[in-house]
Amino acid sequence: KVESLTIPRSRVLFFDSGLPQFSDVRVRRAIALAVDRAGIARAILRHPESAATQLLPPVMTGWHRADLPVLAYDPAAARALLDQAGWFAGVDGIRAKDGVRLAAKLITLANRPELPVMASAIQAQLRQIGMDIAIEVGPGNSVPAAIKDGTMQFTLVSRTYVNVPETIATLIPDFTRERSNWGSVRWSARDAMRTLTDAYLVSFDEAEKDRLRGAMMRMLHEEMPAVPVSWTEHTVAVSSRLRNVAVDPYEMRYLIERMDWK
Repeated sequence: KVESLTIPRSRVLFFDSGLPQFSDVRVRRAIALAVDRAGIARAILRHPESAATQLLPPVMTGWHRADLPVLAYDPAAARALLDQAGWFAGVDGIRAKDGVRLAAKLITLANRPELPVMASAIQAQLRQIGMDIAIEVGPGNSVPAAIKDGTMQFTLVSRTYVNVPETIATLIPDFTRERSNWGSVRWSARDAMRTLTDAYLVSFDEAEKDRLRGAMMRMLHEEMPAVPVSWTEHTVAVSSRLRNVAVDPYEMRYLIERMDWK
């Protein structure tokens, strides 16, 4: 049989928010509204429950916030936001503003075979709101390399939020620095985010830490420096000869010390 567990990893679109295409939060929100998460989860991932309603999945207790509005699929609302932001379609259907086309290169990774297929679906969905995406599929180090040399515009990656057990250790490099290895680039609200993460690091009050977690997640949800697409499942095939098989949400161990022969 197959055992599957949602783990603290998300498939996410990250931006260089310093580019004119992505500097306006209305454009980032429009992109979030244009992505059909349910369709991607059902048709590509074959796991409807993986459609992301926010950045972090429910398994991440305390960081997943029930009070956040669910990410919607609404292309009409996306087009209205782009109109409001001053991006209008040209003769080829692609929007432009002040001589800049609403276009970007999206880098994704070959080492996770679902990502290029998801990128193709997102490319088609964004075309429907007047955005032109060129996909580049590269090796596992292509995103950090593009961020380092300043050529990263738009990425689709699978980001784990438990490289260390405390999620804050991943949020800090992804969302409080001008550039990180994997996350947002030149996000204008990073200083405000850093104020929250700094307060979280020095607090020993659990109620205050929970308030800060909520504030961080709300800021990311409203500002959209990263657009969540789907949560990730860790899947293992289990022999009928084994019992007590467990799936490690940290993707570190097979936990064979817990297993036994039936």
